[in-house]
Amino acid sequence: SPSYVAPTDWIHQEFKSSLLGKDRESVKILNPLPSRFFAEVKLEKSKSAQLKLLIVAANLDDPTKGVWDAVDVLSELLQQSSVSLSMVGTASKKLVSRLPGAVFMGQMNPKSLIELMNRHDVLLVPSLFENAGTVVAEAASQRLPTIARRVGGMPEMTNHGETGFLFDERADLKQIVNTVSKRELQIKGRLAKEWAQQLKPELIAAQYAAAFLK
Repeated sequence: SPSYVAPTDWIHQEFKSSLLGKDRESVKILNPLPSRFFAEVKLEKSKSAQLKLLIVAANLDDPTKGVWDAVDVLSELLQQSSVSLSMVGTASKKLVSRLPGAVFMGQMNPKSLIELMNRHDVLLVPSLFENAGTVVAEAASQRLPTIARRVGGMPEMTNHGETGFLFDERADLKQIVNTVSKRELQIKGRLAKEWAQQLKPELIAAQYAAAFLK
């Protein structure tokens, strides 16, 4: 039986190439989502022509979350009437002042976050470093595709762009937001929700049982 579990291919490869992991048995099993993410939500997706972006982080000022790295691009996008931005998590007065057009929501409980995801068109993850990106999976369960920086486990969590979008440079982020259609987001959102079904806790538990209870 394996001794270690990694939640993404990227972490698994990093582990297997490390001094600790190269000679040890390991397996990749994705992290599960709580059952509440699979309950049906009655809310309808926004019918507005405006593209509604959502950023979620416990601490929006955390440098690794990439908000400050992308703040100039976000500010430019917010000057367009066709784009809105909601931000969940704690934020400094300095960050709020740099993005006067954004709606800062503060911390939210899971139920409220699920409802908020259902009112937006796309999740934005500008993180400079992400291992597994659970928020991407949470969004996917709500039919919400992601625009993520191509780092860490983000390619896998967006199925290499099949259920979301990946960007390398800030200019790429701006181009994606300015050219993506609502129709394209809806298609990727449906695919994302289908992909997320494998993250139900009972299915992940079965994978652990198969790996460790042989």
